[in-house]
Amino acid sequence: APDVISARKVDVLKDEYYSSKPIVPFIEITHDRLAVEIMRGCGRACRFCQAGVIYRPKRERKASDIIKQIDSALATTGFSEITLLSLSSSDYSAIESLVNSLSSQLYEQHVTLSLPSLRPNGLTAELAKKLSAMGRAGLTLAPEAGTDRLRKVINKPVPEDEFLDAVKLAFENDWSTIKLYFMIGLPTETQDDLDGICSLLKKIARFAQTKAGKRSINVTTSPFCPKAHTPWQWEKQVGCDEIVERQKYISKNSPRIVNIRFRNPKVTLLESALGRGDRRIAGVIEYAFRHGARLDSWTEHLDFDIWLEAFEACGLDIADYHNEIPFDAPLPWDHLSAGVKKDFLQREALRSRSLSDEDADQAIEPSIHTGSKPKAPPMEFGRRSRRVKPTAVMQVPNSRIRVKWGKSAEVRFMSHLDNTRVFERALNRAKIPVAYSQGYHPHKKIAFGPPLTLGYTSDAEYFDLQLETPYNTEMLDRLVKMLPDGFRILQTKPLLGKGKSLSAQINLARWQVLLPINHDAAVEKANHILDMENLIARRRTKTDIVEIDIRPGVIELEVKKPAKGKGTILDITTGLGNLHFARPSEVIQFGFDLTGEQVPLLLFHRTELLIQREENRLTPFDVL
Repeated sequence: APDVISARKVDVLKDEYYSSKPIVPFIEITHDRLAVEIMRGCGRACRFCQAGVIYRPKRERKASDIIKQIDSALATTGFSEITLLSLSSSDYSAIESLVNSLSSQLYEQHVTLSLPSLRPNGLTAELAKKLSAMGRAGLTLAPEAGTDRLRKVINKPVPEDEFLDAVKLAFENDWSTIKLYFMIGLPTETQDDLDGICSLLKKIARFAQTKAGKRSINVTTSPFCPKAHTPWQWEKQVGCDEIVERQKYISKNSPRIVNIRFRNPKVTLLESALGRGDRRIAGVIEYAFRHGARLDSWTEHLDFDIWLEAFEACGLDIADYHNEIPFDAPLPWDHLSAGVKKDFLQREALRSRSLSDEDADQAIEPSIHTGSKPKAPPMEFGRRSRRVKPTAVMQVPNSRIRVKWGKSAEVRFMSHLDNTRVFERALNRAKIPVAYSQGYHPHKKIAFGPPLTLGYTSDAEYFDLQLETPYNTEMLDRLVKMLPDGFRILQTKPLLGKGKSLSAQINLARWQVLLPINHDAAVEKANHILDMENLIARRRTKTDIVEIDIRPGVIELEVKKPAKGKGTILDITTGLGNLHFARPSEVIQFGFDLTGEQVPLLLFHRTELLIQREENRLTPFDVL
């Protein structure tokens, strides 16, 4: 192996590097959208940023390749949101023309477009207008620091006025959410810099209060973490107690309407130690893992004491990895090269310190003026522009249909929301002309029936669908082809006029389950339940376990012998809505005396949903 291992990088981002058929998850994931890379690398060189170093140089994709990928990926995935991915989307040279090219096409398909990394001076009036028209509701900005001085030190010299102009532009174009990212504990940070964060938030809050409608200001502050291969890899990591004090100060002096979230400083301390650690850290990681450390970046799972114990067991002190590192000290990653020379990083580190010294000699006006109340924004007189109520759209004849569908065992652990997402994306892939609601955030006119319990299978699920054109069976054929394994279309029927929703009408459910008991014992138990006046079940809520009488919700019990094998088939009819409510698992556990360990092993299958009207029982296909 060579003494120094250099990163391998491609010179051109070719079209064949990107899949036109990305994997579509069944369940909701963190970034549940189509992510399309438009640029790799960043020429800004912020001194804290590791990505800006390791992804150099800046390389842009052709706009035609980006559009081609979006067209094919939307057709094969059915996603309804696209993210143009890069370290700084507004630095893409053709960003406005790209958004203009996509806007009309995506608007017609009801697909929203987002740019997750925008610089304040990159948000133009035209770009804000286009993104707003496509349903973009939020703007994300990263000031990082509270004063112009500290932003110069970190090499992100964006004046405060530009941040405020970007926020105003977003609010004026009906964007409802502003997200801001700050770092605390940066090198050379002073009290004035903390005051500057509070001052900027107050200015944004005052401007938001002058605009009609609800405005959300969400702020995330993270402790600075020195990263390898950056100019600040030698800097000191601020301690946990000091970070907590700065977090409390910002929280106390920020406007109440601002939602502030602070990253756990213990997570950052651990990240810093692991990120700047040498080969001895391997033993620490193994020890922590074997003693229960899991998912530690999630605050609810972090047990910091395990890691402290791991460092101690390996004869190390975690604090040693947070100290300032001398320039002449060897670094554990010196044998790895990201393409930027070490002496250049050192010059940048020294330059940031000299910038701090130069600015320290100048008089810096405090960011928060004490003693005098900030001027309120000027009052505006006259009427506000009236919102025009959208006109009602005439319903196309034969365009409203009811669909009966089922799900089998391989997808039984998908939730109700996951099921609806599968059908919505399948409808997109099948190019079914589904009607949309009106308003700023239009959504598909699709209404599902009562949700199916997680872990159950069914042949009796329903949803109503409103189309923009008359329904024909060819649409159904296309939809069937686009559904993943485990989902089935069982029956469809056109609906006339408007009726009550499925959930408002359906009040009975039929279930079938194979019990591990003999036929005679099952018959005796079923008859006993039907003769009982009360059947008490213990139901777990979010906060407690409560006792509930489920007997009014047990309508019918029928015991049958299976065609093959052992056990007993039990058909259960339970109530929904106005006919009380009983879970079939509760009927089995508390009526047939199965244990809490046995019941989850049973496979419950919904065989039908019904509508009880006086003496008549109707299926959803018998009513509107």
